[in-house]
Amino acid sequence: MTPEQLEQIVNTLVEKLGPIGEHVWTAYVKQVYVNVLGSAIWLLAFVLGACACVWAARRAAKPNGGDEFDVYIAWCAAGFLLLLALVAFTFGVLQVINPEYHAIQMLLGR
Repeated sequence: MTPEQLEQIVNTLVEKLGPIGEHVWTAYVKQVYVNVLGSAIWLLAFVLGACACVWAARRAAKPNGGDEFDVYIAWCAAGFLLLLALVAFTFGVLQVINPEYHAIQMLLGR
């Protein structure tokens, strides 16, 4: 997005929103931080799920706990949950780095 395009978008928003534009803008930037909090909660849930899968894999690996397929499935599930945690972390970090950009994206419906 070039600076000229950004200026045009901001001018369009100012025309449409009028005097409440600053309040709307502040609300959208705050919403970005709420989205980051949601990503953090998902990150925590995925990491806890991965820990539970690792626990299940270790338990299944014991002599009387289960077979090799159970261990394989548990480790695959843990890896998948950690991958999802990485995605949640990435989205959260990107929104914290530049919340204004994401607020513009939300205002434009993108």
